[in-house]
Amino acid sequence: MKRRIIFTVILCAAVNIISAQTTAPTMAEVLKQMPDSLLPYLTHNDKLDMIDYLGANMKAEVTNKLGGKSALDSISTDYLHMTLNETVTIEMGIAATAKMTADSCHHAVCVITTYGKPAMESTLKFYTTKWNEWQPAQPIVPEKILPPTCPDSY
Repeated sequence: MKRRIIFTVILCAAVNIISAQTTAPTMAEVLKQMPDSLLPYLTHNDKLDMIDYLGANMKAEVTNKLGGKSALDSISTDYLHMTLNETVTIEMGIAATAKMTADSCHHAVCVITTYGKPAMESTLKFYTTKWNEWQPAQPIVPEKILPPTCPDSY
C-alpha cells in the first residue's frame, strides 16, 4: 500500500512537470517577463498596469518614459497589439516550435515592430519565451507571408 501511494505521488509529479514544460505560456505571462531593454519605452510596472487595465475592461493606456501615451490595444492568449506612440506599433504572437530551442523552450515569440506614418517599415524578430533571440531553422520568405504590393499603392 505504501509503495502504491509513493508511486502515485511520483507519477502525478512527473505528469505535472511534463505538462508544464509543453504548455504554451499566455501572452500576458510573456509580456510580464519581457526585459525592459527590449521595450525601453515602458517600465515593468507600465506593462503590468496595461495588462490589468485591459483585464478590467478599461482603456489600457499609460504614460511612457518619454512623456507620451502608450496603449495595449488588444491581448489574447497568443497575440497582442500595442501602440507605443503615433508612429510605432508592436505586434507579438506565440507559436510552438518544431524542435526545442537551445534554452529548453517549446514556443517562440514573434515580435513585429512597425515604424512610420504614412510610409511604414517593419522589423521582424524571434525570441524564445525566455526572451533569448532565436533564429528559425528555415528562413522566412516575405512573398509567402504578404501578397506582392502594387507599385501604384505608394
